[in-house]
Amino acid sequence: MPEGPEVETIRRDIESLICGRQIVDIRLSGKALRTPISLKSLKPLIGQTIQAANRHGKLLWLEINETTGVFFRLGMTGRIHIHEQNHPGEAHTHVTLRFDNNEELRFIDPRRFGSVVPYFSIEEKKAEFAKMGPDPLAWGSKPPAEVAQKMCESARLLKVLLMDQKLIAGVGNIYASEALFLAELSPFKRGDQITIKQATRLLQCCRKAMQTAVDQRGTTFMSYVDGFGRKGDNQSRLFVFSRAGKPCKKCQTPIKKSIQAGRSTFYCQSCQK
Repeated sequence: MPEGPEVETIRRDIESLICGRQIVDIRLSGKALRTPISLKSLKPLIGQTIQAANRHGKLLWLEINETTGVFFRLGMTGRIHIHEQNHPGEAHTHVTLRFDNNEELRFIDPRRFGSVVPYFSIEEKKAEFAKMGPDPLAWGSKPPAEVAQKMCESARLLKVLLMDQKLIAGVGNIYASEALFLAELSPFKRGDQITIKQATRLLQCCRKAMQTAVDQRGTTFMSYVDGFGRKGDNQSRLFVFSRAGKPCKKCQTPIKKSIQAGRSTFYCQSCQK
């Protein structure tokens, strides 16, 4: 599933290609996505000009103005590509925005767990952000003190806390495992078992792991590709994720794999205490 760094990579790829472009037509596959979508709901976007491509957490949105735009959630297998209109059609293309320069944005999603949702008021826009915590890629070197405090007051496992989008936006299974390794903390510790100093370091490591991934254009294991259809390069730089049985890059101890909250967790039992 694309996480914050993958969505940020796509945002950067498409930003210069679509900003200033007018939407002249919209086409749908007719198949349902995670959130119901209809041409009627998107039609008011036709004739509008895109001013910005923004992201928070795993949410990407194209902004027409302060109160109008369209949200994209990639879900598990969603992709966004920019092509000329005469480029061959791609399977599982469910939403196509055509622009005034004979190019188009295609939202492709084989499993259809993603969503494309327009908004037409500041209230609708704010409602999306109210569901998400701060984004590690946006908070700089000093993470929010209130997030560290909430972590230390929680009886939930650290791995689960990191993946709670209401607490921290954009961290998924990959970067939660990587951040815990960098912070030298066991994924089996609870939030109330660590200090504020440790929680702050863990949050700093979230940002470090995610920024490295952005620099390497994302992590590809299955379906993720960037805005130009290319795989990411970050998978070779991972310390623990998907490396079960392989030697730890720091101490050579074999990486372990466990299941937490239905998701795979990878860790080094020697480095992470």
